[in-house]
Amino acid sequence: ISMRIVNSALLLVLISPAGVVFAQNPTSTPKERSGKVGENFCQRFAELSNKVVTDLATRATKLQSDREARMGDIQKKLDELESKRGEQKIAQDKQFEENIKKLEEKTTTDAEKLAVLKYREAVRIAIEARRSALQNAIKNFRDGMEKLRVSRREAIKKAIATFQANLEAAKVKAKTDCAAKVAPATVQTNFRNALKNARDKFEVDRGAIEKRLDALKPLIDVRKSAFEKAQNDFRTAIQKAKKDFKAVMGAGGNGTSTASSS
Repeated sequence: ISMRIVNSALLLVLISPAGVVFAQNPTSTPKERSGKVGENFCQRFAELSNKVVTDLATRATKLQSDREARMGDIQKKLDELESKRGEQKIAQDKQFEENIKKLEEKTTTDAEKLAVLKYREAVRIAIEARRSALQNAIKNFRDGMEKLRVSRREAIKKAIATFQANLEAAKVKAKTDCAAKVAPATVQTNFRNALKNARDKFEVDRGAIEKRLDALKPLIDVRKSAFEKAQNDFRTAIQKAKKDFKAVMGAGGNGTSTASSS
């Protein structure tokens, strides 16, 4: 959440009134400037405060929309990767069956034909096991990402709502004090402090929201471990299938070679 949202408010409300007066009469004394600044604050408060609140609301809404758009882009990329995996799966299955067919064409005995069938089944089971493990890992990762996204989105909405409520409360208090003829300089000081407190609270909330991203690393680590285990289990199963196959066919027997899908 960018602090530029807050800075615009501070610049408009805390600097503009004084800046306008000073520009009008740069030769006035400090006492005269002080009185005119306070008077100018209450006179222009409605105009300035409405502009600030409206500007903040617009920026906050855009901030949330931008974040949602970025999350949508991430989701789109994940969907594209899933689509590519599906295409790769079809191509790999086709290649595997072609390789098995070549092995079958080279067999000459019933034992060799049975060995090819057993090898095909062992590899198929290994492929399906790996795909299932990878799919589960991907699903768990995406589910975790979605929970994180929802949690972060709700936290952002709450932080923005709290910030806007604090600004509105400061505005109402200043307006009430101006109507009650409280010294304008005092009203301005109190309003300035209220804005600072709102900004400080907003910054604390923003920091807590950013820390939520720490939950992303465990998701990545778990997915990585699951991928590595799936690949290692697949490699072990394929090595056993090849060993059993060659025990029947003989290493390089009949010019045959084993075939597996990556």
